[in-house]
Amino acid sequence: MWFESLGLFVFLSIWGLASLKVSQIKFSLGFYFIFLISNYVIFQPWDKDNTKLFYLWVFVAAAVIANLLKDFVFLNYRQNAASPSPSLPHSLANGSSKNEDVTGKIHKIKRREPTDHGDLLFSRMMICAILVVLLTFTGILGTMREVKPDYWEITNQDDHNVAEFFKEKTDPITTVVVTSDKHQQPCSSLAGRTKLLGYSAWCQSHGYANTGQRHSDRMTLLRGQNAQHIIRQYNITHVLIDQRARSEGDMNFWNGHSDLRVYDTPAYQVYDVRKLL
Repeated sequence: MWFESLGLFVFLSIWGLASLKVSQIKFSLGFYFIFLISNYVIFQPWDKDNTKLFYLWVFVAAAVIANLLKDFVFLNYRQNAASPSPSLPHSLANGSSKNEDVTGKIHKIKRREPTDHGDLLFSRMMICAILVVLLTFTGILGTMREVKPDYWEITNQDDHNVAEFFKEKTDPITTVVVTSDKHQQPCSSLAGRTKLLGYSAWCQSHGYANTGQRHSDRMTLLRGQNAQHIIRQYNITHVLIDQRARSEGDMNFWNGHSDLRVYDTPAYQVYDVRKLL
């Protein structure tokens, strides 16, 4: 699977280990071991979270490949450039007329050497550039897609507006908000207010206690059932209704308690549920 998905990256990352110093190999092998064992051992309840461990290997493997390409381009060229030029025989160095034609030929050969090295360096740099493009092309395409303003909008103006309400009208310490089961919520991500429960899948995969019970209580309160008991149990102060909460909850209950509504826009409604006690 990895050879099909990453192609050259896998081969070069293994080959590149041979170009490292002993200390660098010892450091890199730890990350290669993490990559290997993460293919067989699931470290978190959600198996997809193992991808976070693969990222550790990818960062180090990219450095290994970069070092390999650097050596490929420069190593032999530097060795040749650093080696001393062959000395001329004493008789030729004296410049006798007898050997002027031979000396001239040697000088011509020596003058061509830098050009040969330059051609070799340029050829290897071109090969390296092609490899870099092949190794990063998928990432470039993904970045080009994601920088488009309409591809994935994390927050919009409605989110910022309701976040400003929470910042200005609620206490940052005592406020506890019930929201829908959506992973980005402006009351917490932008305003920093506490929620009864965040995105339940993440909370469960990270092993937080009572995630299932809190999720059940959240859904019960959004449906307007057993509201006073749940509010007292968790010291809930506000309920934030968004588009998803409208489908998860009972809007007849919340619309019937318009006196609790302290913020109202087409995108969001906020209810101060302390008034139910």
